[in-house]
Amino acid sequence: MAEHIILDGVHFRRVNSPAAVDGSVDVGGLRIETGRIEKDGLPVGGVRLSLLTGAVAGSHAMSDVTASDELVGVLYFPGAGVAVVNVLDLSAEFAISGAGTIDNTGGTNTTGGKLAVLWLDRS
Repeated sequence: MAEHIILDGVHFRRVNSPAAVDGSVDVGGLRIETGRIEKDGLPVGGVRLSLLTGAVAGSHAMSDVTASDELVGVLYFPGAGVAVVNVLDLSAEFAISGAGTIDNTGGTNTTGGKLAVLWLDRS
């Protein structure tokens, strides 16, 4: 039985076969090895989402992020838990400032809302 996989518009077909390949294979910028597929050094599926409670502008604890990770976006949901009537893109205000921390010093006070932080796990 075959299973079709689509990655960035490239179609792959995995077929159950008694023949197994040990090691890795490089195909057009993709590196395929046991249990892992990478594209240009980034794990496919390495996009992570963390939900944080809003707070005053400044440092926000985010335990899983490391200094080598890349921030993709930050969405602010004012009044989260009550009635969300607006969503703001605060991506330009935030940066990963170190292991376990994102920062928006001088930016928007997000107290009373929630932050959805999208980031690439590169570690």
